[in-house]
Amino acid sequence: MSHSSLETTANPTLPMTLDAVELLVRQTIAKRLHLDIENIQLDTHFDELNLDSLDLAELLFLLEDQIKKQIHIDQTSNLQTVNDVVVLVMRNQ
Repeated sequence: MSHSSLETTANPTLPMTLDAVELLVRQTIAKRLHLDIENIQLDTHFDELNLDSLDLAELLFLLEDQIKKQIHIDQTSNLQTVNDVVVLVMRNQ
């Protein structure tokens, strides 16, 4: 797998480290929004990325597929930054 593909696959049997989850979330956002990963930091707000509710839903589906766990919709209403998504994935893996 090449680094340019921006794909990371989680091992469903082992919890991912915080660094691995941060990278996974940033890579997934970069790929989904066709952005450079360098432009996506933990404190980046969704408004800065022009990430709308449809993009967020698709992002969460992609992350669910990566971590092989379901993210419950009731946990997503207060998401505003990249770090919020990282915290959500950490809790759900």
